[in-house]
Amino acid sequence: MILSFRDAGTEDIFNGENTPAARRTCPQSLWRVAVRKLDQLDSV
Repeated sequence: MILSFRDAGTEDIFNGENTPAARRTCPQSLWRVAVRKLDQLDSV
């Protein structure tokens, strides 16, 4: 379970929100991979 995020952009990507903070965190082309990896971390 993810208890907290370092920045708002990472949390927005995890929640599927297209915000300026999320777009600054990483390119949208990588969001699917990022969400998959965050889901893996969340399941532990």
